[in-house]
Amino acid sequence: MLISAKTVNSTIYIKLRGDLDHYKASDLKNQLNKYADMPKIKRMVLDMKGMDFMDSAGVGLIMGLYKKLKNKNKQLYFFSPSPQIDKVLRVSGLYSIIPLIEQEVK
Repeated sequence: MLISAKTVNSTIYIKLRGDLDHYKASDLKNQLNKYADMPKIKRMVLDMKGMDFMDSAGVGLIMGLYKKLKNKNKQLYFFSPSPQIDKVLRVSGLYSIIPLIEQEVK
């Protein structure tokens, strides 16, 4: 799992690449939690177009991140999930609590 981040104003854009499974979830969770704890960040956008695979550990990680951000009055969004990831997000019901945005990440 490769991750890169870019902050624009109070929004942090996280680009995720590769597979997210239970082997990689712990490391990614630690990285995302550091970003979530940044005081000036009000919104986090997960750019998922480069992801190839996500299992239930990834769904759990995203749910935990959503709850953490919500408790801090911050927002989480999805951007451009690959077709495989889009299917997981739909089946898991994550779209019902985390919106998909269509704004291009610059």
